[in-house]
Amino acid sequence: MSIQNYKNIEIDKLIDQAFSQFNIVDSAERLDIASSIKSQLKTNDVLSNFTSEVIASSSKYRAEVRLALIDIIAQLLHAKDMNSKINQLEGSSRETIEEALTKIHSLEKTILQKADNIKETFEEHVDSGIHNNTMIKDGQLSVSKFGTLSKLSNINIVISPAASIQDNVTVSTSGNLEDLIYTGVGTDSYWVRVVTPSIPEFFENNRMIKGALLSLELGADSGNNKPIMAAIKGSGFFRIFSLEGSIDDGLTWDFLGKDPSYGDSSFVEINSDISYSSYRVKLHIPSGELIDGIYYYNLGLHNIKIFNKNSFTERLIGKFKSYSYTSDKALFKTKFDCNFEGFCNFKIGFDGRKDIEPIQVLPRDMNTAKIFKFFKNGEDSITLPFPLKENNVITITDQYGVSFEIETATNIISIPETVQPDQYLFLEYKVNDNSKHEAILSSAATVTDEHDYVDGYVFKLSAVPWLKNNTENFVITLSGQDSSSIENISGYNGPVEFTDSTKKQFYYYNKKLYTNFNMLEINQTVLVTYESMCNSVYLDIELADYAKVNDYTLTLIGATRPVYTNENTGPSSSNA
Repeated sequence: MSIQNYKNIEIDKLIDQAFSQFNIVDSAERLDIASSIKSQLKTNDVLSNFTSEVIASSSKYRAEVRLALIDIIAQLLHAKDMNSKINQLEGSSRETIEEALTKIHSLEKTILQKADNIKETFEEHVDSGIHNNTMIKDGQLSVSKFGTLSKLSNINIVISPAASIQDNVTVSTSGNLEDLIYTGVGTDSYWVRVVTPSIPEFFENNRMIKGALLSLELGADSGNNKPIMAAIKGSGFFRIFSLEGSIDDGLTWDFLGKDPSYGDSSFVEINSDISYSSYRVKLHIPSGELIDGIYYYNLGLHNIKIFNKNSFTERLIGKFKSYSYTSDKALFKTKFDCNFEGFCNFKIGFDGRKDIEPIQVLPRDMNTAKIFKFFKNGEDSITLPFPLKENNVITITDQYGVSFEIETATNIISIPETVQPDQYLFLEYKVNDNSKHEAILSSAATVTDEHDYVDGYVFKLSAVPWLKNNTENFVITLSGQDSSSIENISGYNGPVEFTDSTKKQFYYYNKKLYTNFNMLEINQTVLVTYESMCNSVYLDIELADYAKVNDYTLTLIGATRPVYTNENTGPSSSNA
């Protein structure tokens, strides 16, 4: 209910009290008096009006108190209604968010546990892995550009459409514009409202746009600062329509970028070696709230930040690690594909295999490697992860931007003494490797599990075993003693029926060993030793500077039955 309605209720109560006090019972007289009082007390205005008098009057004091109480009670009841609506909205929003998160987690669990063909994209607000100096924006994984804050000053704003009596357009603002360029709690609020009878349309940056446009111009400490990102936080639906920089205090402007997506925050990466003395950022509000045929365009701005690199020689590096992907098969190979741009390192890791470093891969159809390696102090060479194409040249660029070429026939590249150590070197060369998109395990690892002492007839395994034909795949040990008398009757195609009660027997099925004897009655530590390739796989991504990754695909390949193996070549493909 509105404040005005609450005031009307309180005034009616006051009038009823007066009728009772003065014994006014005639309905026509009561109606006339009530109408007269209400015409004098405009409920859409504040009723309280205190004036000083030479002579004290108790009746005037009581009247002023009554009017003040009407205002206070109306405000309190209205605030109570607003709080109730806010609580209802908060509860509804919380239920919606929790329901969505439940569905997302369920979907993620299904994908992570069941799929052997994984197609992963990057979406904001979706938990896709572990970030280290990386972020997701506009469906792309990139390096976080939050460097040293630039000192901004002399902020000005131009609002379009402008206030116009002829066009019936009103523009109102609240807050201090200068607060937007400072950090700190409570110093970041500036609100803009544009009210117009129709949707504004105007020509900007060689295109027609609809909505409201805010153009903010601000000075910056140019010096030797290299800008890398502009970031704006707000309350409302907006985006950075264009970002421009000037080296001559606004006489000429260079276009630096735009944000293609809308939201309550907006980022623009700045890939430039120029130090700017001024910036101009245009914010687009695409839609307004339609109320009684009038359009209201509202935007609250909280802060504007320009980030600079810490130095001109700094190379920005970000790292991302995906969650692990499991399979019901005995995994031994993973195929990789990806859409990306820039210098990136992609590595597939194998959970449960601390003896094997993550294996570097390239997308399937990529024949040119664009990777980077850290050149440590004390080293004089680096080893290429992929074989160099015969009689080809590798281009190496250091962190200072100095490039040189080396022609070599080996995968070990000697680095000239003039190159400074302890820095990233960026390598670009043609690759001669048809399997560069695959990560393969050539040998299995030995795993030993202890019985969980829950079900005496079932032994749960911690990993999918690597099963071989015509070999003893499982060794059961009792208190350190080899129990060779326990017979393995596994058919490896499903459950097996126990037929000989005079022998201790077991069989393997679906990551478990089943026995015909109770292991809990043995009163000894029961262990089983077997071989396994890995438990699951994950993807490591390293990005440099302005590199971006759109998505990636992993194909998990494993054996579903015992394999014929060669110690040198690994499992036969016929078993996959």
